[in-house]
Amino acid sequence: MFIFAIIVTYNPDYILLRRQYESIRGQVSGIIYVDNHSTCIELPEGDRVYHILNDTNEGLGKAQNQGIKKALDLGADFVLLLDQDSELFPSMIQDLKDTYLSCVSKGEKVGAVAPGIVNAFDKSSPALGILMDGFCVRTVTVKDAPLEVSYCIASGTLIHKSVFKCVGLMNEYFFIDFLDLEWCMRAKSKGYKIFLSPSARLLHRLGNGRKDRVLSHSPMREYYICRNGLLLLKLKYIPLGYKLRRCVLIPLRILSSLMTGKIVYFKKGIRGITDAIFKDYN
Repeated sequence: MFIFAIIVTYNPDYILLRRQYESIRGQVSGIIYVDNHSTCIELPEGDRVYHILNDTNEGLGKAQNQGIKKALDLGADFVLLLDQDSELFPSMIQDLKDTYLSCVSKGEKVGAVAPGIVNAFDKSSPALGILMDGFCVRTVTVKDAPLEVSYCIASGTLIHKSVFKCVGLMNEYFFIDFLDLEWCMRAKSKGYKIFLSPSARLLHRLGNGRKDRVLSHSPMREYYICRNGLLLLKLKYIPLGYKLRRCVLIPLRILSSLMTGKIVYFKKGIRGITDAIFKDYN
């Protein structure tokens, strides 16, 4: 099995990037770095390491697609998506492969296999597979057997090349937020299932790398969170309960920004809503 890791970088912490490289290089067949026009970048180099350097910030979705296409051209059987600050546990790739083969042997149509996430800040229990139950969304912890989930975060997910032929690549229009959710829901609409591995583990830093503010983000991210959250409403394969959830949470975000005096965030959120409503989306 040829497995290529795809890592999208944008102004990364080089020390973390190097630690990631050391954690992954012995576990995969190749590594593809796609850099979204970092101001200063020093990417790891080595055997079977490939670089794609974009002249502008093309967004996470397009950069992931560039990496996926390159990996498939190089003969990859699987691709592994990774954020720039995630680190692999020593046996993560083998554990993901074992989970994939176990599910396939039971007749499951596997869209993606994901590891349990270990929070790099407090080493908390593996979670971040997400289950949707009507309006409610909850994270789950995998235990002794592969666990089917509604969706998972992209970092650490292992996807077979055949899935892309049926489901398609990442939605580049989404740029960054809700990319993983939209792809997982699209895969499920075509009969695929998303599984959490009971043994694979990934050390991951949530949010923007702030221990004290896990959900901190830039004003531009607020634009995409609000815009893409509404764009999900236009997709027939997104569950109704989740659409209703977005309809409640997005106005609350806007109100919270206004009430706390974060006017830049408020303006970006409003712009995201108006673009989602009035701009054409194909």
